[in-house]
Amino acid sequence: GRWQARWQVNGKRYSRSLGVTNLRIAEKKARLLSDLLEAGDFEAAKQFRDRPEHTFTTVCDEFVQYMMDGGQWEPSTEQGYRTARRRLEHQFGGWPIASITPKDLEGFLARLMERDGLSKATRNRYLAFLKSLFKVAVRWGYVVGNPTADIKQIKETPKRTRHLTVEQLDRLMQ
Repeated sequence: GRWQARWQVNGKRYSRSLGVTNLRIAEKKARLLSDLLEAGDFEAAKQFRDRPEHTFTTVCDEFVQYMMDGGQWEPSTEQGYRTARRRLEHQFGGWPIASITPKDLEGFLARLMERDGLSKATRNRYLAFLKSLFKVAVRWGYVVGNPTADIKQIKETPKRTRHLTVEQLDRLMQ
């Protein structure tokens, strides 16, 4: 019932279980495996099936704990990311982290802006959280590449600039 990947290198045949029954996730894993083979990283391809399956939620939990324990976030930053994390986990929680693509992330962010009226600034905060998360996930070996690497921040509209009136300036000077 699980999807398999098969390939041949220098006349030697290899076969690995992708460890999933879901076709969509299997296709994503097969693309990752194909990228390793195209890059000539045959050792990583041979070890591909031995990589533990980390879900978005488990990596997110580990990441947040790491950032808080290391003093890399102020408590206000963690609180600010709490809502973003809840929404992201609602969408991607059970997904294997290695199966999440830039298209998945961009589509999710776009839907939030269109459907829920998420502001450009809030979308950029969600993206900042994701970029940090995936950067650490790459360093820890949970994912091969960072799906947020080419996703750009949206230019935010500057807040209204307020100027004092002449009367307000006079009162301030007094």
